[in-house]
Amino acid sequence: MKKLIVLALLVVSLQANAQKPNYDQVADRIVNQSLVVAKGEHVLISGSPEVQDILEALYVAVYKAGGVPVVRMYLPEADVRISKEVKPEYLAQPNYAYAIEDRMIDCVIRVDLVTDPDRWSHITPEVRQAFHESSEASRGINRHDRVRVVSLGQTDGIPTPAIAKVFGADYNQMQQNFWNAVAADHDALKASADKIMAKLKPGSTVKVTTPAGTDINFKLHSSAPMASCGSTMDQQRSQGSNFAWLPAGDVFAAVDPNSANGTVVLPAYYLGSTKLTKLKVVYKNGKIQSITADQDVSKLKERWLAYGADKAMLSSIDLGLNPHSKVIGDYRSFEMAGMVTLGGGDNDWAGGNYDGEVDYFLHLKDATLSIGEQRVVENGALSSK
Repeated sequence: MKKLIVLALLVVSLQANAQKPNYDQVADRIVNQSLVVAKGEHVLISGSPEVQDILEALYVAVYKAGGVPVVRMYLPEADVRISKEVKPEYLAQPNYAYAIEDRMIDCVIRVDLVTDPDRWSHITPEVRQAFHESSEASRGINRHDRVRVVSLGQTDGIPTPAIAKVFGADYNQMQQNFWNAVAADHDALKASADKIMAKLKPGSTVKVTTPAGTDINFKLHSSAPMASCGSTMDQQRSQGSNFAWLPAGDVFAAVDPNSANGTVVLPAYYLGSTKLTKLKVVYKNGKIQSITADQDVSKLKERWLAYGADKAMLSSIDLGLNPHSKVIGDYRSFEMAGMVTLGGGDNDWAGGNYDGEVDYFLHLKDATLSIGEQRVVENGALSSK
């Protein structure tokens, strides 16, 4: 998800049949170009034991830049266990030690391992709420302090064999696609982003359609659009953290959460490893009116609507700009050139002020997006005008 509590530098131990990237080069780019770490700055690097290679590369790169690395280790399998075995009231207790440490942090790099798409499929709304409450102490700090955050990974992180299998994609092809996209020219992305942002004027009415049946319109929030072109300096927020995602290359804006009317249709949507075909979501004044698919959608409804329809309203729009990031199989990601992504729930990451408590994203391939009579995206291609 594209906000601080779920942003992650998603890295895996690559298997022998895929080319392993040069982690020192990746770390150098993150530390010196995306974050621009200065002497004396404290940089939080967090991850699990399985990603030790990238943790070590980042640790060294931060020191070389004059920064002070702070490493925080997570235990993903233990987290799964506590979600099953520990009372929610205990899970809800804030970790004030982390919150105090976070007050010292200037930059954040988070490293997580994603090999099991269904790792959290068992989680109940009560446990989810407990984790949410526990994170509030740190969330408040990170929202309002001037922290710089970098994330490396697409919608489902750096490609893994497990992710490739779920989406019916070739793993090696996904790896090559990913690292080509990471290496995209950031100045060129910035030039494209500036053109798109000039069209996304606050308060404008946007219409999105697709050949699959999407037909929806909504109003942009009063806040200005922003871009992720590879550097945390790409954004100038009045408060809260500045973000950079790699692969870079998308423009995003908050949507007035009461404004969306129409229907979104996706030929395929994945809830973990479960594929839902012909997913149809109907909105009225921003709220979800119905969710249907060829398969049972009860788990999806439970996930999205756990806190009520007013916490899952359509609230963000994202346009992909990266020409090196390609659709492979059913795999979709924010930065893919011409990709239109509609988001629901929390939109503070996009410059809004709507705390939806949940979030979800709907990637629309081959979409046409219009602002008034002006086409910004047509049939999945960015307008050259």
